Amino acid sequence: MTGGARIVVGIDFGTTYSGVAFALESSPDDVEVVRVWPGARKRTMPKVPTTISYENGKLLWGYQTPMFGEVVRGIKLLLDPTEGIDYTPAVQSKEILAKYDKEPVDVARDYLQLLVNGAKETLRRRFGNALDSMEIRFVLTVPAVWTDKAKNMTLTAATDAGISALDVTLVSEPEAAALSCLNAIQPNTIEDGDVVIICDAGGGTVLRAICGSVLLDKRFESYLVGLFGNKTYQSLSHKTRETALNYWQDFVKPNFAGPSIEDDDEYSEVDYSVPISGVGDKPEIKLEGGFLNMTKENVGGIFLPVVDEVERLVQDQMVQISMAGMRAKAIFLVGGFGSSEYLFRRLQSAVVNVTVMQPPNAWSAVVRGAVLRGLGGNQVGQRIARCHYGIKFNIEYNPRRHNAADKYWDALTDKWYVGNRMKWYIEKGKPISEDKPIRMSWSRNLPKVSCVEKLKQVTTSLYICNLDDAPDHLTEDVFKVCTLEANLSAIPRNLFRGGTNYSGQEYYTIPFQIAMTPTSASILFNLEFNGVSYGSSNFEELSATYVKLSSETPEIFQYLPYGPFESSDAYDQWYSNRIRPTKESIIFAIILKAGIARKRKPGSDEFEELKVEDGTFAGTTGLIRADPDNSVVEVGHVVLLPRFHRTFVGTAAHTLLLNHMLDPPPNGLHLRRVQWQAFSRNQASIAAAQRLGFQLEGIIRWQRVLPKGKKGNESGVIDDKMPGLDPTGHKKLGPGRHSAMLSLCWDDWENGARERLHALSQKYY
Repeated sequence: MTGGARIVVGIDFGTTYSGVAFALESSPDDVEVVRVWPGARKRTMPKVPTTISYENGKLLWGYQTPMFGEVVRGIKLLLDPTEGIDYTPAVQSKEILAKYDKEPVDVARDYLQLLVNGAKETLRRRFGNALDSMEIRFVLTVPAVWTDKAKNMTLTAATDAGISALDVTLVSEPEAAALSCLNAIQPNTIEDGDVVIICDAGGGTVLRAICGSVLLDKRFESYLVGLFGNKTYQSLSHKTRETALNYWQDFVKPNFAGPSIEDDDEYSEVDYSVPISGVGDKPEIKLEGGFLNMTKENVGGIFLPVVDEVERLVQDQMVQISMAGMRAKAIFLVGGFGSSEYLFRRLQSAVVNVTVMQPPNAWSAVVRGAVLRGLGGNQVGQRIARCHYGIKFNIEYNPRRHNAADKYWDALTDKWYVGNRMKWYIEKGKPISEDKPIRMSWSRNLPKVSCVEKLKQVTTSLYICNLDDAPDHLTEDVFKVCTLEANLSAIPRNLFRGGTNYSGQEYYTIPFQIAMTPTSASILFNLEFNGVSYGSSNFEELSATYVKLSSETPEIFQYLPYGPFESSDAYDQWYSNRIRPTKESIIFAIILKAGIARKRKPGSDEFEELKVEDGTFAGTTGLIRADPDNSVVEVGHVVLLPRFHRTFVGTAAHTLLLNHMLDPPPNGLHLRRVQWQAFSRNQASIAAAQRLGFQLEGIIRWQRVLPKGKKGNESGVIDDKMPGLDPTGHKKLGPGRHSAMLSLCWDDWENGARERLHALSQKYY
């Protein structure tokens, strides 16, 4: 196994059962579902119960949890507090959570951590120690109808469970199911423009309603209570009741095809014999020899109300499609209950001129689709917005348009304004595209005297409205869903517009844009200035990446005068002290567009293909020691993620950087000299610079003192004569470093270096 390979892991966090699947990026057709779970008694199952128990101080989950007792079920439903919970296990679980002083997100975290650890055992058995050098990306499914708050709680639970926020993507369950179904069916069965219904019939829910197969289990138990009486049934041992329920779940429920099925049908079953031990014969209820006889009619009576409700929900979907002037061509039946032969046949007979399709592995369709989404990226051209998304703003008062009672005086700009106006970026029911971010221009006025501090935290809030017609001002039907924080303090003040009010107070008007990008299961919300993103999420991603690299691959910092970083706060402190205050330095994030990168295999001239998603963070580069008076700058802060070593990424990024530094206006700055310094023993950095066209000028001896703990050319020394030392005594310095000095100058660039570099960067695409 080649080091640095990438695995995509899909997680279907379900109401009653959860699943995990994975695939190597290099083998996208080989999606494998995890089937080995703790407590499953050597049974291989594509799903594991979404259950967890804290009883008696012992943490149990999945197949380990007892069928009876203090078991938390329906965890997923508790994450959306805006939904009325009509699912008995989830209601009971709220009482258990209160007893153990736990919030739903805490339980979801605990369960997801156990689920991921269980899945990693399978990965470890597949890939051995090579797993340690592989990059793992997670795709977590969430209901499409969930609120943004519920989706964020799920994401929080995942990150608290140990999954890096950089390594997890949310995708809606219907989209994942659709990708799986379209991948499984025959080509050209569904064509561009066709309308399909995804009926995700799970254990707890179907098309959002609480009518999954768990209700069949509850109805089966009610059937037994009706036969034996509640007192007798409750007196049966846990083992007896558990054995009966297991038989129902494993044999009766998945094989039942209907009460009126013909005897010669392949699914025909004359009767079912449910094991009931510890009770004497009761001929009146057909209990003999420890087995309860159930006829097709008995089973049909249990199924009928639940299947009727699913059929009604599907018919409602078809009516909505018809009202929109369209017609459904097919229904994809997926999920645990979606595997039911009876449900398949009922829907088949209920709909006219619509094909009901039950793909293979229907129970694991969602988790398989999650992996396909992670491998192939966005494959949905348009989505329909489920609500309005917008920004609250203030506007100059206009007596012809606004109520005088709503105006207020702004002493900074000496103007009347009207507040709490709404501007809607995304309108409910309208098509939206992940490939087309929506941008709007705004401005913020700040007094010059307090500008520095206020620029460190510029905030903008995002609001939603579920009404069909959204109001143009803030009302009780408009809700705040999140707040974006951006640090604009590093922006040169000469880029802001200045103003002075009648009192002589000076202020800045700061123009910026708010960009929204709708994705499968979330809205990306960002603040931009002059086309550069300043959203806090971007800096947090950069910070989190450095912390992750510090723990996983600290060796990449061995030649840098900083790092590794123990926490995001440590990185933020370093960045705030060393980068933000100075005009001589800047760090650029290397963000990739979607495509295929060619990666050279170790010790070979052969390449492998590396699929890259749009917006992938690949590392950093930067400029330091900028000296405009002498037309000189130096390349620094070069850190490339291990996954992109031996690819075009570093070359392509520095080609763009050097174009801007050395090309003449209007496209470039036309500097005379670009420098590159490297530790004299860092042959990889020196070779990379030379590959870009830099020429080695020599070695500068003892050019830099490194922090203690770094490896220099020599250990720390004591020298009371060295300039800059404490004159009252000796000071032990860190390791000393010799630096290789390389340069690429304007005349080199004009005399062929530009063309050679461009040809080299194209070679690796």
